[in-house]
Amino acid sequence: MLMLAQLNMILNGDGNAILRYKPDKGSILWKFDDRDNLVELDPVIHKNGNWDNWKDQTKLKKFDVVLTNPPFGEGRKYEPKSQRDKEIIEMYELWNIARNGNSIDMGLIFLENAYRILKENGRLGIVLSNSLCTIDTWQKARQWLIEKMRIVALFDLPSGVFADTNAVTNLIVAYRPNDNDLKNYNNRITIFL
Repeated sequence: MLMLAQLNMILNGDGNAILRYKPDKGSILWKFDDRDNLVELDPVIHKNGNWDNWKDQTKLKKFDVVLTNPPFGEGRKYEPKSQRDKEIIEMYELWNIARNGNSIDMGLIFLENAYRILKENGRLGIVLSNSLCTIDTWQKARQWLIEKMRIVALFDLPSGVFADTNAVTNLIVAYRPNDNDLKNYNNRITIFL
């Protein structure tokens, strides 16, 4: 995938960009700092979404726009298989409030990851399984999203949009307002979940 992305960039006139890839937990565990270096989250100090707390003065890179399409199908469930896996997933606030037994849908991990790397007023576009937006199991995750971001649009995508799966999906478009604006907005709406 990395080689195809590099080839695509060269063919489209961008031969100078540097693509980085970390195997295994990839973006679940690794982030960019504000100097474009890859840094690894530490399960001890970054527990429960506390990613901006570092022993040194590391600052995570924040983005204006995050577009993501998490994995779908059988492999989309994250279930810790070891103590290390459990420590890693506990760095996500949604694991603590919205997991389903001893597993969580990877779409929720991608959602929180996107939220945490957005700048204030940053924009998000994410494709999620329709089940995350509709079934009772994920009600706490939807509440978390509403409390953290301003949803601008929610599009139901038809079955078969993605060739490899017949999963019914939703496209969520949202932004991350500053805390005061979000609080004012949330105080003015009635939330039906």
